[in-house]
Amino acid sequence: MARYAHHWNYVRSDPAEFGELRSLLASHCEREGRDISQITTSVLLRYESPEQLRAVLIDGRSDLYSVGLVLYEMITGVQPFRAATQLETAMLQLTQVPTPAGQYRPEILMFPGLEELLARMLAKDSAQRPGSAHEVMQAL
Repeated sequence: MARYAHHWNYVRSDPAEFGELRSLLASHCEREGRDISQITTSVLLRYESPEQLRAVLIDGRSDLYSVGLVLYEMITGVQPFRAATQLETAMLQLTQVPTPAGQYRPEILMFPGLEELLARMLAKDSAQRPGSAHEVMQAL
């Protein structure tokens, strides 16, 4: 799906999709007795690309950054950027390079290129990221 979305230059920042996400989160929070306002912003900010945090023009490589964040977390079990507040987390995303994934999970080094792919996907400069979801799939 991502490959086709990127092929047609579709970027996931469509407000309708965030509305759907918010609706799903609201239902979950209601069942759990939690306040959605505390969750929505922190969840969305955690997976925003540096260019989204800076509110500049984005393209499909912004999505690849977000996918890289999720992939990093799935592989290592930790979020690449985590701080005490949402603002501090956003600042880390803008300024810091994540710890190489192999330091958390040395066994990923058995998969040549995986650590480098994660680093490319999480590059601060979108021009340094893979150009498409297809390119990421090929690398995987």
